[in-house]
Amino acid sequence: MEHRYPKETNPDAVFTQETLDRLTTSLMSWQQGPGNFGGLHLHACWGETSVLTRRYHGQTIFTSKMLLEGAMRLFETTDHPRWKRLAEEIVSNILFLQARNGGFIHAAAEAEPTYVPEITCPIHQFMPIVALLEYAAWANADADLQAQIRPAIDRHWEWSLKQLWRSGNALQHRPLGFPGWCGVTNQDLVAIASLAMYAQVYGDSRRFVEFGAPSLEVYLGPDYYHPQIGLMERGDNENFVERTAYYEWILSMLETIRVCTGDDRLFEVTDNIGSHLFEAPFTWKDGLLHLSWGAQTLPDDKSSVPAWIRTPITLTAYPALISHLHRFLSRHPDRTRAAQVSELEGTLASYVFADGTIPGALGAKEPLFSIVTSPVSSLGLWLFLVERLGDKLRSPAYAPTGCIHRTNGNLVWKSNEHLWSIEKDGQRRFAGLKLNPGAVAIGPDETIAGADFKELEHCDVRESIEQ
Repeated sequence: MEHRYPKETNPDAVFTQETLDRLTTSLMSWQQGPGNFGGLHLHACWGETSVLTRRYHGQTIFTSKMLLEGAMRLFETTDHPRWKRLAEEIVSNILFLQARNGGFIHAAAEAEPTYVPEITCPIHQFMPIVALLEYAAWANADADLQAQIRPAIDRHWEWSLKQLWRSGNALQHRPLGFPGWCGVTNQDLVAIASLAMYAQVYGDSRRFVEFGAPSLEVYLGPDYYHPQIGLMERGDNENFVERTAYYEWILSMLETIRVCTGDDRLFEVTDNIGSHLFEAPFTWKDGLLHLSWGAQTLPDDKSSVPAWIRTPITLTAYPALISHLHRFLSRHPDRTRAAQVSELEGTLASYVFADGTIPGALGAKEPLFSIVTSPVSSLGLWLFLVERLGDKLRSPAYAPTGCIHRTNGNLVWKSNEHLWSIEKDGQRRFAGLKLNPGAVAIGPDETIAGADFKELEHCDVRESIEQ
């Protein structure tokens, strides 16, 4: 079986239960323990691949929120006990990853492996807090686990006050000159959202009032929010607005804050951002509509966007951004914009691989991002499919794809349920055994106990992507 990408298709033929079955099987192949999923932590937006040389393809706590959200939705819709059990295992694993001092280990994604919580950043520390709070409020939650969550969050809060509050960044050094954590919009909004959720779940708003609300005012103020262009300053570099992919989380966290606090100002903010996201699409050389990597802005004039930076194309954010745009259109119907979203859905569908995964990025300087897939790159699509299938959703069936050989130029990604490898010019550069977080071989000759990489020479599906 051979496939070339982009593949001519339509969304209804791709966004199906069968694709969800294959994608779920692919995601589960990376499970390394109860609630513990590994993956190749390649940061598509910034082009970071160094995790490969650190011989690690184990878990990172950031992905727990999406895994938990998917498990809870699947149980609510299918009533299959498998998904309730998985949700419990994910929460147990988050609690297991809390160090004695209160912070989380494995909280640095592309900097993994990290076995101390001090190697981290706010978004990776507070995203698991958001996940715990979502579970604490879940009607189907296990009572014993629920009882452990608030004490764990309280310990984390005390640690975070010392370690992260006003910690600053490369541009704005400690102490940050305003109420906040690292001074980066997408990161601090996750922390603010966690405080708003804590207030709603536990009826205690003191932390939100003292820390969250003042910080929110900063990010809604003129130094960070540019209403005329519907973009937010990132904050860790001069004249550098948040890149398009990050509005996946910015919009999600602003909506969470609004729901938890009743701050209806945020309707206007999210609608304004959503409206201006329709300025990001462009037709790339593959003939399809894509979202620009980010906007170029002028240092002293944020009233217009003089130019867009087109690549790399961070396809991993498309599922969530498409969902955000659909919600915007439900409030503000517009035929032209609806057609754009339909085109973006077609673009996403045309890059769904045989195993249900999608590329991390297109048009990147490192073509590796276009062919290597793992949970990090595909969890957004997993949630998108669960939401899109709605009442038609069934508990995903086991649907293995076999051994895949996926090429881009002189690079080849080979994978099956147990193993993966990356080859360049016909020679193996990296390879790994999925079940073991540290089982990564470098070079053509290294071996791993329990791994027979000759298995990957048998090809069931051959795929190619050209850029």
